[in-house]
Amino acid sequence: MKIIKKILAVIIFLLLDVYVTIYSVTPSNITMIQGKELSYPFYDFVNINFNGTTNIQTVESNLISPIIGNEKATLSLFGKIPLKKVNVNVVSNSVVVGGGETIGMRLKSSGLTIVSFEEVTTRDYSRVKPYKDKNIQRGDIIIEINGVEVESVDQFIKEVQKTKGETAELTFLRNGRKYTEKLTPVIDRNDGKYKLGLWVKNVTSGVGTVTYIDKNTGMFGALGHGISDIDGMDLLDVERGTAYEAIILSVKKGQRGNPGELKGAIRENDIYGEIVKNTRFGVFGYINKDVDITGNEYEVCLKNDIKEDKAQILSTINGEQLKAYDIEIEQVNIHGEIQEKSMIIHVTDEELIEKTGGIVQGMSGSPIIQNGKLVGAVTHVLINDPTRGYGIFIETMLENAEN
Repeated sequence: MKIIKKILAVIIFLLLDVYVTIYSVTPSNITMIQGKELSYPFYDFVNINFNGTTNIQTVESNLISPIIGNEKATLSLFGKIPLKKVNVNVVSNSVVVGGGETIGMRLKSSGLTIVSFEEVTTRDYSRVKPYKDKNIQRGDIIIEINGVEVESVDQFIKEVQKTKGETAELTFLRNGRKYTEKLTPVIDRNDGKYKLGLWVKNVTSGVGTVTYIDKNTGMFGALGHGISDIDGMDLLDVERGTAYEAIILSVKKGQRGNPGELKGAIRENDIYGEIVKNTRFGVFGYINKDVDITGNEYEVCLKNDIKEDKAQILSTINGEQLKAYDIEIEQVNIHGEIQEKSMIIHVTDEELIEKTGGIVQGMSGSPIIQNGKLVGAVTHVLINDPTRGYGIFIETMLENAEN
């Protein structure tokens, strides 16, 4: 009897181990291209069932859908034992125009972000910190002063002056939660204006690289990661933004422990497009109708078809000249939780290494091309090795552009 119990325990343990293994290697998200068959991405004994009415059809071992969108499904073993719930994303357009050009971006956030603090020198030469011992910190987003919404730095200054030295009650956001705090403005002896000792801004600017353009919709995707707040912890809550054409003026070469940077100038009169979304997986918008789309067209490659092999990135590091540079995709992490770091890439192009040291800030969004297909975008550099960095799957970017 004891032997039988031991055998049963071993069998149960093995079955649980198999179940956990299958669970871990089956995807939680499936991306399909509209009108194109996708090979059934599971073991023969794993079944997929869609919740409710679906436009996705199962043809032998393939899935296909004529309509873009997002649907929910359930995976099960042999159609009997529940395994996991999955999101099935159908994205449009299997062919997009590759990017690589540098753009300048200016994004207006909701409210005013506190970027720093300073002492105020009053008329009697006292140095005062109105914010001292208050529950207010760098990165907080001010949305109201004494119940009045503030949307610009000028309006913020105006509302502070209205207090005439009386209490200014600030309403602000921190990590999505709303707080209030009371500060007392003091007069700055240098200009005679009331001050709270807060430096604020509501516009963030920088340069990045376009990953792709959808000619059918006019939508573009860039960066491959989101634009974060000043502490790099949370996504910037973007109200609206504008993308401009830009030109690279110089390159700060990356070194071990010291990331490099593309230094560019925004061409104020040449609007590239409107930015409408800032997500963890890229910045998205619509190109200006006057912008000429001149890049090459590439078929989208889904993550299951990406190889750990040679590839290229498209980037602009010299003025306005777009060029392809050799890299190697060293690791493809299909089931990774940090989707902005789904690939590890290694720059092997001697020209690029000579000019930039490898991957530098401003190259985020550079398209990754393998076997003539667009597989993803550059996102981050490894601080201790600028020739190596991370990439994001193009299907992840397309999912977030559609949803």
